[in-house]
Amino acid sequence: MFWRMIRLPAGVVHPAAVEIAPHPRHASLEGVIEQVRLRGVSVEVDLLLSDGSSATTLIDIRDWNWLELDAGDVVPVRPLTAPAFSA
Repeated sequence: MFWRMIRLPAGVVHPAAVEIAPHPRHASLEGVIEQVRLRGVSVEVDLLLSDGSSATTLIDIRDWNWLELDAGDVVPVRPLTAPAFSA
């Protein structure tokens, strides 16, 4: 299971969208958790990625509590890609 970013309304912009992978072999980068903000039923997490860029993800609060993460922890991440649709 992957902890996916929750889709935000149009017009809301973040530095980059990533998802936290359940295992490093599923990740293309590592990220250090810089800041954590509670957003109702989700948690917004700001990350500093191993390539030097910043990223943000939203995680369901139940998944966040299960992962037991906090600021300063290193997590495996991969870019969040939009699903491809064909006509």
